[in-house]
Amino acid sequence: MTERGRDTGRAGAGGTAGSGEPGDPGSSDGTGRSDGTDGEGAAVEQQVRRKGTGTVTGRPAAGGPANRPRYGLRIAVPALLLTGLLAFPGLLPNTPGHLGSLAETALPWFGAAVLPLLGWAAVRRSPAGVAAALIPAVTWSCLFLPGLFPAPDTGRADFHALTLNVGGDRTSPEAVARKVIATGADVVALEKVPPSAMRAYERALGATYRHHAVHNTLGLWSRYPLHGVDALHLGGAWPHAIRAVTRTPGGDTAFYAVRLPSVRLRADQGFAVKARNASAAALADHVSRDPAARLVLLGDLNGSLRDRDLAPLARHLTSAQEEAGRGFGFTWPAPFPLVRIDHVLLRGLTATTTTVLPDLGSDHRPVLTGLSGAGGRTG
Repeated sequence: MTERGRDTGRAGAGGTAGSGEPGDPGSSDGTGRSDGTDGEGAAVEQQVRRKGTGTVTGRPAAGGPANRPRYGLRIAVPALLLTGLLAFPGLLPNTPGHLGSLAETALPWFGAAVLPLLGWAAVRRSPAGVAAALIPAVTWSCLFLPGLFPAPDTGRADFHALTLNVGGDRTSPEAVARKVIATGADVVALEKVPPSAMRAYERALGATYRHHAVHNTLGLWSRYPLHGVDALHLGGAWPHAIRAVTRTPGGDTAFYAVRLPSVRLRADQGFAVKARNASAAALADHVSRDPAARLVLLGDLNGSLRDRDLAPLARHLTSAQEEAGRGFGFTWPAPFPLVRIDHVLLRGLTATTTTVLPDLGSDHRPVLTGLSGAGGRTG
């Protein structure tokens, strides 16, 4: 027997692949014909892959169509929670740590959470997830987009008022005074004036604003005569407001220069606003009992008017920003404002314009407001 014959015999005896053994998948029957198993398996595999399951067993892959409803549900849950927070922030408990007040203060920024929800839905190719993510987007738009459009023209201003917290380590009284005068404001409220700098501010502003009243870290400067000056103790070791009546072009107007106690984020207290809330409640009581028909409150309230703890004060007065402002009107921190804590609040007057001015060197930005209205009584 030749060497080739011996090799062929050994292969047949050993039952290797292609030997024609019965039951050997994909084997030849010895005549060179295949049993067709390999061909059928390949065809099935191709068909399954064309259907997009990603497996040869027919089980859906992790990102397959059968899983998309599940991802839609996963996206819908945080989307609906976000919608509820935007539409009904008052339902968020304020304990522990006044988290409700903190959320209300930062409420416009919660709209940014829509972007990762939309991205998640896009990655998972989930139409239901996209639809769910659009619900908080529409809610945010209804709440905040109207404020981004120009306010209607309410006529010419009778006078202008400005508020500025001059705290921080970048302020120079002379430089700030020059910039304040350049705004054309008729009445100016300055808050958090360092006691060592008060005389410098009085000298720098005195030539333009001949009438002024100061107490502790607060000051009112006016082109018009002042009377009835009173320091208001709203709790704490020092006055948080001064009140004075100014003879503006339309009649006597009561002005408040205010700086409420600061707030902090603390590990043991959360959003520490207890002192501010107590002073805000006392201020709201003063304003509600003030007999002046025309009243302007200027100052740093250390909080957003959306904060439920400032609601008693906001109920008695109208926000100039809501009446005549454009955009969010953020004022702090000055280099990149994230929240509006400096306010102009009114009673008996109309805001014609209100503008957050560029950084003047403080850690707050100033707010300039044009005001008009008929005269009224004061007390």
